[in-house]
Amino acid sequence: EKNNAHYRYALGLYLYEKGRLLSEAYNNEFFRSRKMSRQTDIQVLQNKAEGDRLLRESIKHLNSACELDPGNLEYLKALAWAYYINRQLSKAYETFQLVLKNDPFDIGLIMALKDLKERL
Repeated sequence: EKNNAHYRYALGLYLYEKGRLLSEAYNNEFFRSRKMSRQTDIQVLQNKAEGDRLLRESIKHLNSACELDPGNLEYLKALAWAYYINRQLSKAYETFQLVLKNDPFDIGLIMALKDLKERL
């Protein structure tokens, strides 16, 4: 399965979604209330660390899928979003630009690039 681009893509997406959800849960909890108990605080931070780990693992699989099938824009787009969510902003910007060259009317990518330009 190591040389199967679609398998790597599917596994990367699964890990991406799982990591994204844990990261979003952390953000929601952190900004919702500054009065969390110590126990909740530790659990939230552990979830955030796990989310980050899953996103890094997702990036490895999505990179492999892109290497195995370099012309697949869906794989490249998923990789760009994984970089973005994992706060690897320079890599996200570069990857979004590659996708946009081949899909110049994707409004989600255009908005992400605009956000990244402001943040870099």
